[in-house]
Amino acid sequence: NPLPVLPVTRLEQRAHKANLLLVQLKFQVSSAAAKQ
Repeated sequence: NPLPVLPVTRLEQRAHKANLLLVQLKFQVSSAAAKQ
């Protein structure tokens, strides 16, 4: 049987958004550290 799609995609979307936020944070931190 195929797995239910909606819960998985919602979790994947949340994980993707969290991943993007982490990447943005890392970029901001690294750029701030480079300025110092």
